Amino acid sequence: MDALPEPLRRALEADMQHAEYRTEFARKYVAEGRQEGRQEGRQEGRQEGRQEGRQSAALELARAKVGELTAQEEGAVKLVTDPDRLTALILALGLARDGQEARAALSLHAALSR
Repeated sequence: MDALPEPLRRALEADMQHAEYRTEFARKYVAEGRQEGRQEGRQEGRQEGRQEGRQSAALELARAKVGELTAQEEGAVKLVTDPDRLTALILALGLARDGQEARAALSLHAALSR
């Protein structure tokens, strides 16, 4: 490839990008690789969705208990990435009897996530 003139090399590379595998052996392994990639993508997407759902639940519950959250409190919730810690935060917020206890739970979990 390096010995070819630049325009010819580019044309050949462009043509190769659209090439299809001709053997059943190659097509089988390409299809398996694509399937594995799709499965991994779905799994990662589900995990991200769960994470976003937990963070959203924690934020909404905190707002329900406290009212308006400060930017720092909201940012602290978004920094909690461990699923177990987020679940614990949601539980602590749910058990909080008033805004003061809810703010204490937010502060505690913010400190733990640092």
